[in-house]
Amino acid sequence: MLLEIGVKPEELPEYKNIKKGRGCQACNNSGYKGRMPIFEILEMTTELRKGIITDESNARLKKMAISSGLVTLRGSALTRLRDGLTTVEEVVNTSIKDDL
Repeated sequence: MLLEIGVKPEELPEYKNIKKGRGCQACNNSGYKGRMPIFEILEMTTELRKGIITDESNARLKKMAISSGLVTLRGSALTRLRDGLTTVEEVVNTSIKDDL
């Protein structure tokens, strides 16, 4: 299941603290209380700027951004999952898989 949502095979041992929301009166039986952001922040680099100007494809621009250090929304959500702060269901519901 972790591989299907985007965890790399070599990172599987890091995912030891997987949780599932149980629900209680405090969370209105949802299994979640409060909100936790996931971020995708892109720093404009010279390479990306050139790619935009030369009308590179979206897929190519995304690959360039990731190689420049971009952490995607899915990557950010997977970090929260690895750290035991969210669930697999929330990762799937709040982000799209990186198809690269």
